[in-house]
Parts: sequence; structure tokens; C-alpha cells
Amino acid sequence: VLVRLAAAPAGCQLVVEDDGRGFAFEGRLTAQELEDSRWGPAVIKERARLIGAELAVESSPGGGARVEVTVPGKADRHA
Repeated sequence: VLVRLAAAPAGCQLVVEDDGRGFAFEGRLTAQELEDSRWGPAVIKERARLIGAELAVESSPGGGARVEVTVPGKADRHA
């Protein structure tokens, strides 16, 4: 597992990658696509939504997954 947290003036990004089983889909999906398809990690989707973060999940079944959570900085957050 690789975990990376990067800060920037526009916010911060958390990336978690592994070389495990992946999810039941191939490719990269946004939070809305994950919700529409009912795929992806439900707890992470809910927590990202609660803090106003953008979520993307990239999966390769049998080859691992990459989860990206991007939290906007204060100036970028929507009320």
C-alpha cells in the first residue's frame, strides 16, 4: 500500500494505492459515477461527501486500486 498526502494552496489530496484485488469495475470513476453505478467503497464516498471533497477511484480487477480524495482549501469550499 502507498499512502500519499500532499498540501497545496488550493487544498490537499490524499491518495491511497494498492496492488490487491481492485474493485468490480475497470477504469477511473468520479464520485458521481460511483454513486450512479453503486460501485466503490461506501464509507469513503460518504465521508468525502460530508467534507465537500472530490473523490475518484481507479480500479483494475485483480490488479489493485487507487483512491483519490481531494479536499478544497477554505477559499474553494462551497457554503
